[in-house]
Amino acid sequence: MILGSLSCPMTSSSMPTLKRLHSEFGDRVEFVTVNVREAHPGENIPQPDTLIEKHEHARIFKERYDPSWTVAVDDIDGTLHRALDGKPNAADLMDTKGKLVFRALWASDERGLRQALRSVSAGQAPAKGESRAMMAPMARAMGHVNRIMKTAGPQAERDLLMYGTPMAITGKFATLFNPFSQDWGGVAAVTTMSVSMVAAVVLVIGVAVL
Repeated sequence: MILGSLSCPMTSSSMPTLKRLHSEFGDRVEFVTVNVREAHPGENIPQPDTLIEKHEHARIFKERYDPSWTVAVDDIDGTLHRALDGKPNAADLMDTKGKLVFRALWASDERGLRQALRSVSAGQAPAKGESRAMMAPMARAMGHVNRIMKTAGPQAERDLLMYGTPMAITGKFATLFNPFSQDWGGVAAVTTMSVSMVAAVVLVIGVAVL
């Protein structure tokens, strides 16, 4: 069960991963995406006020990403989403009795999810119950930030710049790597910025020592 929304860069980044995993395990494991509250609502993708609007977002989601599995809808209050800790793009793996056996904080955590899916497909419990892989999924998603915010609308862009400034700046910087795929553009941007920051710190320390 994958949580996601139209205005979530993490969701956009996770779709290729999920399609690869579905092609491998879809005959043994049922995949379901649950359309939850919008991560970064804006004028073009507002936060739904009614269940009808939420169903429309799910329809657009299905049309935009074309997953070959079911897209379901949480209720308007986000009851299921809140019960599962409220992460915007987590993936939860359950056994045939509905018991949660594995959770990835991000649905683009391909390594963690593949290992868990191999285990349950073989009738075994996953070696661990949760994967907290963070850096790689976040870095890849940075390449999707600018496009998703523009799609959501100016308000989404302003809100991210105000409340998530590092993410907004990294997302803008990632557009300089357009020849790469969006995922690798994000990785390139994060890597370049990290190296630049380390170099700046070393330079400052060097000057202070002199």
